[in-house]
Amino acid sequence: MQLRDLKKSKLVRIGSFPFANLSRQLRKLTFQYTIDAKKLRSFKDSHPGERCFIIGNGPSLSAHDLDQLKDEFTFGFNKILEIFPETDWRPSMYMCVELNTLCDCQKGIRKLTMPTFILKEGKKYFTSFDSHITYICNHVPFLINRYKRVDGIYLSEDVSKYFIGGETVVFNAIQMAIYMGFKEIYLLGVDHSYSKKVNSKGVITVNPDIKDYFGNVKTTPYTLQTIDTVNAAYRSCKDYCTKHNIIIKNLTRGGILDIFDRDNFDQILLNGGVKHAS
Repeated sequence: MQLRDLKKSKLVRIGSFPFANLSRQLRKLTFQYTIDAKKLRSFKDSHPGERCFIIGNGPSLSAHDLDQLKDEFTFGFNKILEIFPETDWRPSMYMCVELNTLCDCQKGIRKLTMPTFILKEGKKYFTSFDSHITYICNHVPFLINRYKRVDGIYLSEDVSKYFIGGETVVFNAIQMAIYMGFKEIYLLGVDHSYSKKVNSKGVITVNPDIKDYFGNVKTTPYTLQTIDTVNAAYRSCKDYCTKHNIIIKNLTRGGILDIFDRDNFDQILLNGGVKHAS
């Protein structure tokens, strides 16, 4: 039995529960005293009242849309690096919180110059010379049923202490945007449709007709979206933003993400955003 299969075993997870949870709690408590936490604190309220765009890697994403965002503050993730040859646009910040993806993208990440945020566990792929990189604490509680995390997901209001992981880097970016003081958050290219997903009961659904990425970027063997957890994370984002007078809208052209209110990408650019409620 391989290590990844052992991690899925219920008996192994029951036996690991006390140690694994204690380890994650200690990591969460101690991270705030690190150099990386200090670097994160420098971004606190750095863009008060401004707007930003969070760019997903879904099949609806186009280089033409990105060209229109060259003067906007944008977050990019993961394999967005593969669209760079098609556009002069570059994200203002880059994030990657999945170890397999970090391994695949490490060469491209080293070449970046914008602030870059990756898992602390990903340090093994980089060197001390990669000064643009800040390592983050992405907290996820250890559960016996790893897929049944649909309740009690909340946003971290101080990401210099920890982020809350929500099985999608978009969730991390929303937390970062709020920490930086943005009051208008727009999603683009977040299609929310996956060729391989698993629900809270552990049932895996595969649909090879669904395209996961933009352009000719291929689906990776490790791609498996824990769909109910992601949906719960997005609902918590919407609730938080509603309570704190933060606008969050989905500008994706198509896709199936309807948890957030939708708006028109071209119209938002033309109007310079939307008006806040007084």
